[in-house]
Parts: sequence; structure tokens; C-alpha cells
Amino acid sequence: MKSRQRRLWRTLLVARRTVLNEMRSIENVVRAILREAGIKLGTPSRTAFADRVRELVGADAEAMVMVEPLLSILGSMLKEFARLTKQVLDIVRKEEVCRRLMSAPGVGPITALTFRATIDRPERFGSSRASGSASGADASAIPVR
Repeated sequence: MKSRQRRLWRTLLVARRTVLNEMRSIENVVRAILREAGIKLGTPSRTAFADRVRELVGADAEAMVMVEPLLSILGSMLKEFARLTKQVLDIVRKEEVCRRLMSAPGVGPITALTFRATIDRPERFGSSRASGSASGADASAIPVR
């Protein structure tokens, strides 16, 4: 059984991912509304999304009535997403193993904390190959160099 701390980390990561997925869903609904109004949004950054929508919708009052509540919700979700991300970064900063993992190319704080929370105590495994089953990875699918 994983330690309480590692389970809390996993819960934090799940909460963060859930907020991100819901934000994407709302953004897609906004895109669909704009498409019906004949407006193509493009790919603004997540932080610029609401401003870009408001700029493009402009004087289309009918579209704005539907879009504005969604943009308001997105703004609130974006703030909470940032808070959850900051919690992850604070944990990673304090965790030596996570910092070491991030020294590998392509490994960021989310991946490092996910791996650390999943493996928990590496001494549980007889070999590095045995740790793959803990994460659901198929060791035979990993190419050996």
C-alpha cells in the first residue's frame, strides 16, 4: 500500500487533470457556439482565450449571451488550475527525487511527481523492470537499446 503522502499527491494530480479536462470541454463548447456564428477562433493560449473570444464576438449580442457565462466559468477554473499547479510545483521543489527526475530531458514537474507518487518506495521492486507493472506499463513494449 502506498503511503498517505503519495496518495495525497496522486489525488492532487487527479484534481488538476480533472480541472484541465473540464476547461477543455468548456472551451470546445465555446468554439462550437462561435462556429455556429461563423467565427473561427484559431488557437489562442489558454490565458488569452477569453479575451480573444470577446474580441471576435464583439457586437454579436446573441452569441455573447451564450458565451459570456462560459467565459466567466473558465476564468474561475483557470485561477483554480493555477493554484493546483502551484501546489504541484511547491511539492516538486521540495522533493529531491523529483528534482533528479527532472534533470532528464523531457521530464517536467507533472511527470516527475506522477512517477514519484506511483512508485512511492522503489525498494519494493527487485528490479527496474518490475516497477513497470506498478504503473500498468508493459515491459515488453519498452525497446531495449
